[in-house]
Amino acid sequence: MRPESIVLASREIGEPRGDPEQEIVERVSTSGGRHWGITVGRYPSQYKARKVLLQIALNEMSTLDGSLRKVLKRNSGYDANFMGMTRETAELACRRLQAKKITCFMIEPTG
Repeated sequence: MRPESIVLASREIGEPRGDPEQEIVERVSTSGGRHWGITVGRYPSQYKARKVLLQIALNEMSTLDGSLRKVLKRNSGYDANFMGMTRETAELACRRLQAKKITCFMIEPTG
């Protein structure tokens, strides 16, 4: 089915569009309040830190699900961290890991 008539519209280049509306853009957090983390030790190599993170993640899937494994290089070694957790999840994870004699400290949000 074809329209009976076609209306063409155009605008001259450089023609003002009127007053632009002011737009306020804010950075929105996608972490949903998950600013906490835990550290499970400092290791002599990046490989060892990643290996420990993977082993712990596999053994604690239910607690650490959705967290991000992150290795941070420090002067004295590599920190093995899980990030992107709520405070409650970080507390629970540390309690569970400490019960298994695994070093664990909570990392508070910065800023």
